[in-house]
Amino acid sequence: MNSHLKESDVNSQAELEQLCDRLKSSPRLALDTEFERRNTYYPILALMQIASEEELVLIDPLGIEDWRPFAELLQGDVTIVMHSCSEDLEVFRRYFESQPAHLIDTQIACAFLGKGDALGYANMVSTLRGIELDKSETRSDWLQRPLSDGQRTYAREDVRWLLGIYAELEEELRASGRFDWVVQECDAMRDKYMQEPGSDQQWLRVKGLGRTNPDCWPLVYALVDWRESLSRRLDKPRGWMMKDPELLEIATKKPTTLQQLSEIRGVTPTTLRRNSQAILEITNADSLELPPNQPVPELEPGQRALLKRLQNVVNDKAEEMALSARFIANKNDLAELIQFKAERARISSSLLQGWRYELIGAELEKICEQ
Repeated sequence: MNSHLKESDVNSQAELEQLCDRLKSSPRLALDTEFERRNTYYPILALMQIASEEELVLIDPLGIEDWRPFAELLQGDVTIVMHSCSEDLEVFRRYFESQPAHLIDTQIACAFLGKGDALGYANMVSTLRGIELDKSETRSDWLQRPLSDGQRTYAREDVRWLLGIYAELEEELRASGRFDWVVQECDAMRDKYMQEPGSDQQWLRVKGLGRTNPDCWPLVYALVDWRESLSRRLDKPRGWMMKDPELLEIATKKPTTLQQLSEIRGVTPTTLRRNSQAILEITNADSLELPPNQPVPELEPGQRALLKRLQNVVNDKAEEMALSARFIANKNDLAELIQFKAERARISSSLLQGWRYELIGAELEKICEQ
């Protein structure tokens, strides 16, 4: 069935509108994107692939001016089936200003069935279909025109098998009672990408933050906020503005003069030439605001013993359910739960809501309260 789909291209606004009108009554659509992001902050949509039960279409975004018909398709009753789609959701937010109303990620579906918590698309097709996909075009230039025959074949294969595979996964999920869990997880992932992450989220992702003195955190946050604003304005990768190690060194050393800034390890001549004035304005500020959120503090000795106990409970449950323990709860999730339970505060942890609470969160919460 999948190998005999009608293949076509969409290269214009009129063709896109006709396609969306044709597909709006489909119960499910397979979707994937190809994009470039090597030299930009925002992803550049280069190609979109969509498949129904009858047809497989390559959409050239370079010929599209108005994405509203496609955004309306995403917001309809159709279920959008994708694989490992977090980066695609960034593209949707940027180009369509919306997300699918009904989303299923087959990577998540496979995880709930014990087939691997990060199973790649090619491995999924190989395992479930016995078909070996050619991945040689993965890193090719998707903005070149015309696309090569190899690129076009590669792009089609990325959606050709999705609907058939998902139909089988859904049957297994419903039989195991885990279908609603997958829907919850996919909804949570989609909601996460509804809004562009702010500095309050990005600063917690700075590598090495946990090893810095909390006295430095206001300066770290201020530098991250400046870097995010500049990266977005110039549409350049944040690492081009300032890399994490460089940022942390500046926050730790707190230079107040150009000479002090130039002596900090990792600060490049380019940084000095382009951004020294902005950086020194931050480091010389009379006062800086505290970050709106903070990393989870280091656990005390007694709490580390509790963490080990919780990890054992998670590992036992994972083995019982044939799930990856990391998929249920990682070390940071458990440490956060311990910290906030010690302070008798209710948190919005994923362990205390949805399928995770049903599966194990309630048990972990009781252990923390003992």
